[in-house]
Amino acid sequence: MRINKNLDVILYEKIREGFLKSEFKLGEKIDIDELADKYEVSRTPIIHAIKRLENEGMMETGRGGKIMIPHYTPGKVREIYNIRILLEEYAMKCVCNSDQKTDLTRLKSCADACKKGYDQNDVVSASNADLQFHLGLVQSAKNDCLTGLYHKVQGQCMVVNYLLVNSNIQHRSTSSNEHIEIIEGLSQMNYERSCAVLERHLNRNVDRLLSALPTSI
Repeated sequence: MRINKNLDVILYEKIREGFLKSEFKLGEKIDIDELADKYEVSRTPIIHAIKRLENEGMMETGRGGKIMIPHYTPGKVREIYNIRILLEEYAMKCVCNSDQKTDLTRLKSCADACKKGYDQNDVVSASNADLQFHLGLVQSAKNDCLTGLYHKVQGQCMVVNYLLVNSNIQHRSTSSNEHIEIIEGLSQMNYERSCAVLERHLNRNVDRLLSALPTSI
């Protein structure tokens, strides 16, 4: 039996995909009526979709109730990624300390899809697969509280990562190879190896972001 997605969810996914396509700008004001016209829907489902994006740190309500795309300072970007590393490393610790071997098949599928997207220069497919890889990594810990915290951190990373420097994906072939290294470390229950690769993987991206982000913001 086919189950149709709720309109709010469809709109959330479409707007979220707009981040991957760099259709928004850092600090941009969001006009609900314009989005409603673009997707040919009423304001209500747009508002619901935006609320979900706010919960994930991808939009925020400013003064006067204005909906905005966040515009993070370099210091804030570093803070966000430091927390992201902590959460992902905790998830990997849970996996490596588990009495039962974790099924890493889903992570391998995401890693393969990510590499395929990069090879085909398909930014959206590669980016979606990359996001699913890291989310799947956290979900492998089987800790709902951890996953809930991670959603917002990943959303905040999406804002600066895809709206600031998404046009340059040349460096990411290395990133896709590091996904495989992380999986190999986890399959061997080698927490230290997995952490070393993850830190290299994410810190390189932070350096790339900070080099493109104006320090005067």
